[in-house]
Amino acid sequence: MLLESEQKIPAGVYPKCSATTMARKKNSKGLPREAIFIPKVEGFTGIFIHMGKPPYENWSDGCIVVDEEKIIEIYNSIDSKDAQNVTVTITG
Repeated sequence: MLLESEQKIPAGVYPKCSATTMARKKNSKGLPREAIFIPKVEGFTGIFIHMGKPPYENWSDGCIVVDEEKIIEIYNSIDSKDAQNVTVTITG
């Protein structure tokens, strides 16, 4: 059995995702880390898209990691937080 960090997230469209923060992880300002939560990914208990820095694999236990500026831009563009109002598309 593969660990979540060794699995690939299946390509697909994931509705009912949410802009949220990660309570146990902090951003560069020491505040809860901004993220997008993808709740129903086969083989995972839930996936976040969150900030990290190269090498990105050091920042992830199976999540999608992007530059902090990019996740903050995405997070800020979503009006209602924790509302299951985001659709995420995973390709390739």
